[in-house]
Amino acid sequence: MAMEPSGRVMAWNPAMARLADAPADRAVGRCVTDLFTLTGEAGEVVDLAEMRSGIARLTTNSGRSLRVEVSCSAPAGGSLLTAVFIDRTAGRPLDHGRHLLLVSAQHELHAPLTMIHGHAQLLDAVVTEENAKKSLDAIHDAVEMMRRVIADLVVAVNADLPAAGAVPATELVDVPPLVRRTLQSVPPVAGRSLLSAPRSLLVRADPVRLRQCLLLVLGNVNKYAPEGKVSISVRTEGEHGVIVITDEGPGIPEDELDQVLKPYYRSAATRNLPGMGLGLHIAKTAITAMHGRIELASAPSGGLRVALHLPLAPPKEDHP
Repeated sequence: MAMEPSGRVMAWNPAMARLADAPADRAVGRCVTDLFTLTGEAGEVVDLAEMRSGIARLTTNSGRSLRVEVSCSAPAGGSLLTAVFIDRTAGRPLDHGRHLLLVSAQHELHAPLTMIHGHAQLLDAVVTEENAKKSLDAIHDAVEMMRRVIADLVVAVNADLPAAGAVPATELVDVPPLVRRTLQSVPPVAGRSLLSAPRSLLVRADPVRLRQCLLLVLGNVNKYAPEGKVSISVRTEGEHGVIVITDEGPGIPEDELDQVLKPYYRSAATRNLPGMGLGLHIAKTAITAMHGRIELASAPSGGLRVALHLPLAPPKEDHP
């Protein structure tokens, strides 16, 4: 590919189109940062205009992540920067030290998770107060999520794939009760939320992954919109069940709504707050793996509107 110093793409060959999941007619004329994200070995965002050669991680807008070798050149007196990308993903052997560290972490985390789960089960038998029961449910759910994340991470690192993109085993999920239960896990948001949902709405999804997505979105609401009402609705749109979460926070500028779904991207309006810019990207990757999609829009209140779309259960599955 070739680009101007400003980052505007001027040439884009078929191999680059396949690598970045973007055809030439969609790439030429656009800024390179709109097409993919480059990160270094430590996870830092890499500016292609300042890079000469090295290994980096290229993440496409669809969430596909590749390990690439990059070589850049700028002819003397020339106005274009030429960059050559070589996909090194398939040929990279797994580093033994990294594998050992991951397996050791998996082993060491298993014991405390088992203890937490076991003690929560003991409390289940003696606790009768409703709010305490809800807290125990949240503990059980968190343990299950951590176990799944650890297992997916092991598979992902061995296959050199993004963990959140591991293909989930979907099942019939009733969305309204799952949303209610997840909301109770974030008390600061639950206390100011208005939920509108039918008694039942069945979709095909991975319930643990869906809860993870909801917690990521609700966590962002808690961090970036700590005041104001939160509106949550569950409804049917065509062939999808949709969960819409709307807050009254500062929102995200229109020209950044697509950008914040990329890894490590943080809106200028929130860069003063702690965070890595990964939450919405992880949510997008997980929802996409369940054959759904995530949509961001500005809310009439000035806040952010997040919509999670998931395929409805086929009619024959409505009554398991």
